[in-house]
Amino acid sequence: MASAAKSAAEHLYWARTKSEQAPLEFKALDPAEKQRLEDEGSSHAGAAWNKASTWEEKNVTKWAHARLKEALLPALAADFRPPQAMLSRLPAAAEECSACSVRVASVGSVDGDVTYVVSRGKQRVIFELALKLTLEMELRSSVGELQQILTGELRVPEVSADDLSETKMPSYTNTCEQSGYSSAFNSAAAQCWPQLQKVLTDLVDEAKVKWR
Repeated sequence: MASAAKSAAEHLYWARTKSEQAPLEFKALDPAEKQRLEDEGSSHAGAAWNKASTWEEKNVTKWAHARLKEALLPALAADFRPPQAMLSRLPAAAEECSACSVRVASVGSVDGDVTYVVSRGKQRVIFELALKLTLEMELRSSVGELQQILTGELRVPEVSADDLSETKMPSYTNTCEQSGYSSAFNSAAAQCWPQLQKVLTDLVDEAKVKWR
């Protein structure tokens, strides 16, 4: 019994002295230490819980659609010398054409899915998109005189991340509002593929920075 009483007294003394101790003081990280921890966290792609980066995916479709509609696609523009195949299809009114410029006048629609993926520490952006764009095209002579303005629609029903390495635009259709210029408009629309590739590549790069 004495031993038990002594143990109880010791416990009472421990509880009393513990409660009388000053509370722990929070000490904020100094700026250098805070930056070091942030750098360590950002050096691994993916979420904090997935340090091994074995597999992680995030649906970024809403963000991607907004970026394409509001910034990336409206900035698409191309200037080029018309190929002979295009020149041979021009009506007489534009037979002196030697320069062509194309721009996106408006974005009709952007559909499809975009997914950000981290697999074994490597980032990927997987997408399958359908695009509908209104194009405006200017045909000019060798001295810069405007000969004709064409308007029409370019529809790309399916473009994916795999197409970024291709030299030709994937299957597409288009319509031209000016009679007699449909063939020339179709040829010119195809010339926009390098610029469209760059738009999609920029989207991928932006996604890797934003979601890493």
